[in-house]
Amino acid sequence: MSSVGDLEIALIAAGAALAGSALTGWFTVLAGNRQADAAKHAGDKQADAVLVTVQQTLDDQRAARQQDARRTAYATFLAAAELRADELGPGGRFVLAGARRQGQDAAADLDVAFGLVEIEGPSSVFAEAERVHELLRRRTGDPFGQSADFLDLRARFIAAAREALQNG
Repeated sequence: MSSVGDLEIALIAAGAALAGSALTGWFTVLAGNRQADAAKHAGDKQADAVLVTVQQTLDDQRAARQQDARRTAYATFLAAAELRADELGPGGRFVLAGARRQGQDAAADLDVAFGLVEIEGPSSVFAEAERVHELLRRRTGDPFGQSADFLDLRARFIAAAREALQNG
């Protein structure tokens, strides 16, 4: 009988060992899954951080390109306005004759540059450019007065352009 008792004890011990191994294996699988989920979550957060960084870089580059386009439009308008103001100002007949010999049309250049400012904006800069453009599209009987008005409007345009460029 003792052999049956030993056999039962051996079977119980073997069963307990198997159950213990299975239970340990089960906990190991659960712990492994938790570690895998944690690693996946950490990887997802890292990937999200990379995407945010890339998006910010692209946004910064787009803003820089927009600033460059605006700066160029404003400078082009200002140069065209100054040439046109020289034509309309005191001694303008000499400037106008010299410009025509070189094949330049300051009024047409001003119109093109004005269109660039309209496209690039913002509306505050466009409004000031519109005032300059309107003044320089018409001739007055007083070239000295028109020159003074131009200088005032030019300063207002530059102030609006600076503010727009600083505020993005």
